[in-house]
Amino acid sequence: KVRLHQALSNLVSNGIEAMPDGGDLSISATAPVADGDYVEVEISDTGVGIKQEDLGRIFEPFWSGKARGTGLGLPITRGIVTEHGGEVEVDSEEGRGTKFVVRLPLARRGGR
Repeated sequence: KVRLHQALSNLVSNGIEAMPDGGDLSISATAPVADGDYVEVEISDTGVGIKQEDLGRIFEPFWSGKARGTGLGLPITRGIVTEHGGEVEVDSEEGRGTKFVVRLPLARRGGR
């Protein structure tokens, strides 16, 4: 539970950092999703976006597109989500913003 909080907090923090001049940050959750037994959390911002050529690298440890980033936030986020049986998707357009979608299996009674 604490680690999932960390994963989602990383995505929210990245969204806020991507909007130094302000913008909109949106968080939504849908459960259960129509075509599956999972919850979907979407975090999107209207920030600077991610360059298309960088999208394939954002989950690599120690790679960062930010001047002051450690390059660990997104790899940690993906690792936590994967440990819980989920996945992280990203869609971004430079100058328009970024959307992360986290999908996690629904908890069963007595389970995770």
